[in-house]
Amino acid sequence: MEITLELVRQILRRALGFESFVKSVRADGKATRSAQVDREGRLTYSPEFVKAKVKSREDVFSLVMHELMHPLFNHYMYTRLTQPLQHNPGLRGVILG
Repeated sequence: MEITLELVRQILRRALGFESFVKSVRADGKATRSAQVDREGRLTYSPEFVKAKVKSREDVFSLVMHELMHPLFNHYMYTRLTQPLQHNPGLRGVILG
């Protein structure tokens, strides 16, 4: 399944009723193991992860909503130096399997 900006926006419009702040969507298996959204609203995903885990629009919704929760809950306040990913290994385990 290919994840495009239009698909992400359609899913968010149906679920939330308004435009998301996702600025762009791109596939890049070297940039991330699963998916990520940065402070500028760029959603990047690993094609390998999507091929293995994402089979439906509902899966795309779950993936995108998960990634959108990071900036929503201000997870960017943590840095790798002061708060590495180990601060919540359970959460990462659910996504990465």
